[in-house]
Amino acid sequence: MIFAVCFMADLQAQDYIYTVDNSILEGEVISIKSSKIKYKRQKNQRGPTFKIDRDKVLMLFNRKGNYLVMSDLAENKGQADEMIDAFMASVEDSVYHPYDKIITKNNDIIPAEILGEDEKNMKYRTAEGKKATIELADVFVVLRQDGSHKLWAYTAIASTTLSKVRTKINSFGDRLISVQTTNAGKPNEEKKVTSSKAIDAKKNDEPDELNDIDFQLYSRKALEKTQELSRYFQIISGKSTDFETSNKAIDLAVALFINEDAAVEVGDVKSVEKKKYKIRKYLENLKRLKYDRVEINWTNVQYVSNLRKGTDGNYYGIVSFQQEFKGFIDGKMVYRNVTTKNMEVILKTYTKQIEGTAMLLWDIFLSDIGVTNNKTS
Repeated sequence: MIFAVCFMADLQAQDYIYTVDNSILEGEVISIKSSKIKYKRQKNQRGPTFKIDRDKVLMLFNRKGNYLVMSDLAENKGQADEMIDAFMASVEDSVYHPYDKIITKNNDIIPAEILGEDEKNMKYRTAEGKKATIELADVFVVLRQDGSHKLWAYTAIASTTLSKVRTKINSFGDRLISVQTTNAGKPNEEKKVTSSKAIDAKKNDEPDELNDIDFQLYSRKALEKTQELSRYFQIISGKSTDFETSNKAIDLAVALFINEDAAVEVGDVKSVEKKKYKIRKYLENLKRLKYDRVEINWTNVQYVSNLRKGTDGNYYGIVSFQQEFKGFIDGKMVYRNVTTKNMEVILKTYTKQIEGTAMLLWDIFLSDIGVTNNKTS
């Protein structure tokens, strides 16, 4: 489904402030402090300086096309200030972007020259000069050569995606030519683009455990999925998140799981009884929480079991993590819960013909989440 909300930054000589209530403030960012962001309005550059609370801002874009997602700022003030200073200084950089960058819902980056789009597809020319297309439903953000940008997803979801690809963008820079699109893109017959997740097709004597190289790939992808789920929790539980954005975040979160029967176990310190909710029901309950603001952090993420092959051909492992839940009312924390949980993670494989060759592709899905320890304060 193509997202109903689509924002386009057409002017280069201005900055953009995206807020939690889906507003866009255009102008010039003057400073970013611990609690306030100061800016001048685009229509009155010589007028007064305005302020906005930093916790009301999702992300910033400057006129050079660089962005800063506020949730990415480090807890350490010194490190956070370094990130802010780098963002502010980048306005003066003489930056040359050789390609447009298409960022997909799978967090892939496609270097391209965008040729246009119709109601369903975006047309582009790859870094190798081949024409290709990608469905608009698979596109979340576009960063253009001239520094402008376009969001195809709701702001809260787009900021989550940009947060996840920030390191990749910073690492690749102009070397994005080496990045390949995954099966999110659907090139025309002039260009066949294979998945970066492709692994050599195996014979019938598949081992019960994946080898070390495959396990490393699995580990990284599994961690990305757990972090992605945590970010959707933040969006869903935010009081300022509008109804439609919450529902879209729920759909995207549910899609991370192997199916909708996956269950989340919830513990109660006042009782030894543990309740289980199917993932969509759990997320719907999360959306209805009565706090002004919710913080959910996952720490100490680690693997507690080997990756084993099941009778269904999929590979299964267990991830352990500590979840810290904080509920705020009128700026004060009124509830805190720390829970140690185990989550089943499934690597699902499938065979696909690519340019006449059978390739074994895979993806990671989350499954049941259980409580092993619970502490409330």
